[in-house]
Amino acid sequence: MSNEFINEVNQELHDERIVGLWKRFGRLIIGGCALIIVSTAGVTGYSSYTKGVAKTEALAFEQAIKTKNLDAISQLAVSGNAGSQLLSTMTLSQAYVAQGKFDQASNALLSYAHKTDEGIYKQYAVLASVWVRMQAGENKTLLPFVDSIISSGYYSVLARFTKVEILLSSNENKLAEQILVGLVVDPTLIPQQHEMARIALSTIQGQ
Repeated sequence: MSNEFINEVNQELHDERIVGLWKRFGRLIIGGCALIIVSTAGVTGYSSYTKGVAKTEALAFEQAIKTKNLDAISQLAVSGNAGSQLLSTMTLSQAYVAQGKFDQASNALLSYAHKTDEGIYKQYAVLASVWVRMQAGENKTLLPFVDSIISSGYYSVLARFTKVEILLSSNENKLAEQILVGLVVDPTLIPQQHEMARIALSTIQGQ
């Protein structure tokens, strides 16, 4: 993360309210964390797709993307092989979000989560459904889903950052601070994740 970004955060610590500042930088922090943590899952998922999917299915997926045929993508999400279901579900949910159809996007993700046997993809789909619901304005009702991901071990760090955002949006600042303190001292985190947690923590403490 650039020095310019860190300096800008420090300069605004005493000038803006916590929630307002978090709205500006919180998603950037979570997004950066997501890129770090999810990259392995993305590569693995794509590898599974390219190795396992039948040629006809790959062509069908490519054609559906080109023509923006959501019905065809939805069909692959339901009846395709493991790789097709994963990519089709993610593609379908992104399309629904772009249309403002948050319920349909979330339901598609949860439907995939319920039927897949791959724990890492199941938890990612659940977490992605939480992000969709957050965009729709839901908050504290999502905490049980986030807590289940934190306890599962998959995407635990990303889920904790997500929980921080949910808590801050609900004015539960002390609880959010406790989570960030834990992230700052967590020895399993990589340096970039520690830095993200420190920036978010300093934002709260600079109220």
